[in-house]
Amino acid sequence: KQEAEPRREFDLSDPKSKLKDRPARVSDDDPRCQISSMQMFQGEDLSSKDRKKQQQEQMREWIRQQKEEKKRERDAENYANALHAKKMVEHGMRALQLASEEDECRKNINLSTKDFNRALADEKRARENVNKQKELDDNFTELTNQIYGDTLSENPSVAFSSFGSHRVLADRWKGMTGEQLSEIQETVAKQIEEKQREKDIQNQIKKEKSTDCDSALIPLLLSYSYNYIQVQIGIKSKDIVY
Repeated sequence: KQEAEPRREFDLSDPKSKLKDRPARVSDDDPRCQISSMQMFQGEDLSSKDRKKQQQEQMREWIRQQKEEKKRERDAENYANALHAKKMVEHGMRALQLASEEDECRKNINLSTKDFNRALADEKRARENVNKQKELDDNFTELTNQIYGDTLSENPSVAFSSFGSHRVLADRWKGMTGEQLSEIQETVAKQIEEKQREKDIQNQIKKEKSTDCDSALIPLLLSYSYNYIQVQIGIKSKDIVY
């Protein structure tokens, strides 16, 4: 028995011929769709399903991209936050390290300053000790020079002037020597003796002159007395006559 499908006229009685047949309108650009075909009408949108599907695909793509973008932003933010936290930890550790180094440096500076000040104090103390010892040595030398020198020992030779031994320097003269004093005393004694001798001689001369005068005056006095008596007697005689 021959089957119906292989027969030549089967397409006329094929119950699925409409399903197998090409649609009268494939798309809006179908060249078969002329004005008289009554297949295209204003306001129709045959590609709405495809467009909606594309829009949905595009929306899904946008959503996927937005999700990926948000995920990237979130990952970047998390990475930035982690990096910031890491940087903050590093900065904190660096700050602690710098603070520790600063404290150590300050301690070293303080120790260096302390050592420098101690060295300066020791140097100043040593310099003061040297100056004090020098002053003591100078004072001792000056005292020794004063004790054993010509000034306090009253050496008369320091008072001699360069213009002659008979002249002295007033600011250095300490008085006469024993020899000079003895010489002066002897000279004074000689002068006293000479003066006394001259005085005795003068007294003797005066005495001799007085004796000579008395010897010469006795006759004169006797003559004067006699004449005086005679005059008195004559006056009395006249008084008696009158």
